[in-house]
Amino acid sequence: MEKIKIFIVDDHEVVRLGLQGLFARYEELEIVGEAASGEEAVQVVPVIKPDVVLLDVRLQGIHGADTCRLITSAVPGIKVVMLSSFAEPEEVQAAFTAGASAYVLKNITSGNVIKAIKAVMQGESFIDPEITEQVMSLIRGEKAASQISGLSKREEEILHLVGEGKTNKEIGRELFLSEKTVRNHVSRILDKLGVSNRSQAAAFMARRSVIEKMTDHKK
Repeated sequence: MEKIKIFIVDDHEVVRLGLQGLFARYEELEIVGEAASGEEAVQVVPVIKPDVVLLDVRLQGIHGADTCRLITSAVPGIKVVMLSSFAEPEEVQAAFTAGASAYVLKNITSGNVIKAIKAVMQGESFIDPEITEQVMSLIRGEKAASQISGLSKREEEILHLVGEGKTNKEIGRELFLSEKTVRNHVSRILDKLGVSNRSQAAAFMARRSVIEKMTDHKK
């Protein structure tokens, strides 16, 4: 059986050693490298090309979410499992927006790190059960539900493409609409969401994506 190649990024040596000890008990897991900073990880990971990167959220220097974004851009298809001692909704959102596939608390004895690795290797997302309810209650509010319910099917489609960073021209080409029509739709979407620009609309989509990942995980 081919082993799952893992790369660890954490600025605390004790955490790296703890993970090494944990993975040593699993024959299917192989540590292929480690880094103590985001800067180092961004340089090394694209060369080693591991299957999974375990990445500390609160790194010194380049933040964990920014490191995740750089790694996933440099190595398409790579899986990133974010590790944190905290359950801050903003950090969870930032992690998934940056391309992470899982968010796990640094409780090595819980077994959730192993579960997360296996889940992401199967193309699934994973949220640590210890923080799911807490984060969901803070992120998913009545406002988000009412905002999205006011959008038409076409507006939903356009909002999704805005969230992917596409321009009005690109959206029009994909949906067979004129650029002016797309621009009008985007304007109405911004009004309905109560935001002032495309970046804020994209952030709304990122937040909803986190909510959907959490909801799917609970089913």
